[in-house]
Amino acid sequence: MAVGQRALEATGLPRLGRLARVREWWEQEHVFGYSLIVPALALIVGLVAYPFGMAIYFSLSDYWVGSPGQFIGLQNFRDILGNEIFQQTVYNSFVFSLIAVVF
Repeated sequence: MAVGQRALEATGLPRLGRLARVREWWEQEHVFGYSLIVPALALIVGLVAYPFGMAIYFSLSDYWVGSPGQFIGLQNFRDILGNEIFQQTVYNSFVFSLIAVVF
């Protein structure tokens, strides 16, 4: 750094103050671009990625409101796929969709 400082003093250029250096850094094109992208990315993460992650957590745990829940793995999926009413509902949905596409 001393060599750079001496070079500035030798050329007679004024040394930039802290605020001027920050302003110069902020005016760089890539910094400005990232400053526009970061809030949008934070919004997407907050509105899409976080709820998606929580849905996966809830589906793999025995979670009830007010309790921390216990990890049970795929037991919730085994329970619902083995349920006779759920199977009939899925069948009815496929039949309805097929009829809607054909007619």
